Amino acid sequence: MVTTIFFRGRLMSVPGAYSDVDASGLEAAGLTSAGVVCLVGLARGGKPYTAIDLTKTIKPQLESARSQSVASRFYRGGDLREAVDIVFAPSLDPAAEGGADEAIFVKVNPSIQSQVYMVNGGGNCALIKSVDYG
Repeated sequence: MVTTIFFRGRLMSVPGAYSDVDASGLEAAGLTSAGVVCLVGLARGGKPYTAIDLTKTIKPQLESARSQSVASRFYRGGDLREAVDIVFAPSLDPAAEGGADEAIFVKVNPSIQSQVYMVNGGGNCALIKSVDYG
């Protein structure tokens, strides 16, 4: 004789043994920050590695950020721009906090700043450079 029971949201109508596993005790207590992360990759816009002055004795001017909103302003697109979300917000779950404390970005594809010399009767009078590269 076949009977039906309602178990774990499903109607069972086949004779048998059914079980339920509660794995809530195996959950992680929460992620901690990952410290300083360095990302090397391609991007559209932003300062390339070749434009960084490495002769400075204090610290080279690498692109560095401690928040997602600051880091997202460095590049217009590409792999490094997409990595910003992964580094600072690795999970959309508010219970799983984490991410990097600081991220340092190194753009490896070449790009230059656009520039133009303004000329008057005496020759070059002003140099105008774009803020962004590429």
